[in-house]
This record gives sequence, C-alpha cells and structure tokens, in this order.
Amino acid sequence: MKRPAKYSKELLDWRRRQNMLARQKNYAEAQKIKRIADVMEERERKSIDTENRKIFARKEAQLRKQQQSELQALLKRVEGRRREHIKQRNLDSKRLLQRNRNVQAVLEAKQSMEAKLANEKIRATLSEEGRSKRNHQRDRESLGLPTKTKRKKKKKVVGNNEEGTTFLTQGH
Repeated sequence: MKRPAKYSKELLDWRRRQNMLARQKNYAEAQKIKRIADVMEERERKSIDTENRKIFARKEAQLRKQQQSELQALLKRVEGRRREHIKQRNLDSKRLLQRNRNVQAVLEAKQSMEAKLANEKIRATLSEEGRSKRNHQRDRESLGLPTKTKRKKKKKVVGNNEEGTTFLTQGH
C-alpha cells in the first residue's frame, strides 16, 4: 500500500516509551517494551490486512457486479440491433422479391405482346399468300390459260319426307 498503516494509539504509546527508554539508556526495559510492541504491531498488521482484504473483496464484488450489469446492457443492445438487422434484411428481401415479380411480369407481358405481334404477322403473311394464289388464278383465267380446277361433287338425294319434298346436300 502506498500510504502507511494507521496503528492504534496504544501501540504508538508503547513505541514512544521504547524510544524514551532507549534514549535514557535503559536498554533492558526498552527491549521488553519492544517485544510487547512487536506482538501488538503484528496483531494490528494482520487485522489491517484482513480489513483491507475485506474492503478489496467488497470493491472487487462491486466492480464485478457493475461489469456484469454493463455486459447485460451491452448484450441487450446487441440483441436489439440483431433483431433490427434481421427485420431490415427481411424488408429488403421482400422488396427484392417484389421487384423480381414486377420485372418478371413486365417481361412476360412484353413476351406475350411480341408473340401476339409475331402471330399477327404470320397470319397476315399467310393471308397474303392465299390472296396471291387466287390473284394468280384469276390472272391465268383472264389470259385464257388453263387453271387448276377442283372437282365438285354432285349433289346427292338423301330421301323423301312425308310431305314429298326432297332434301339435297352437297358433299365435300
């Protein structure tokens, strides 16, 4: 310890007597008082050490308690921030999923529109080919060239009904 121990008034009195006797050159009596004072000093030193240990133990316990409470507060803050981080991550994930759905919907709509336009172009091309064949046949007819003709099937008589009318159908 940095500061000297505080001894009792009685011990300090014994040490004063010892010094006085030594100055008076009464060494035998000073030696007896020294032994008594040494025993007393040893007891007081042990008592002071014990008291200091108790004080240090109490301060250490108090410090540990303070550190434990600070640790609990820190853990609580960490847990709160962890929950906040998870919540934010979930929100970000939802946003990304929604963005992905939106992009996918836009792409599907675009693809659908492109497919529709392609189908319309194909139909237009096919109808133009049909027209050009008919126009080609008319041109051949107008020039008096032979044309390919389809045979028409003759009408068949299906039967008579009670009134005596006949139904005619055309076969294909």
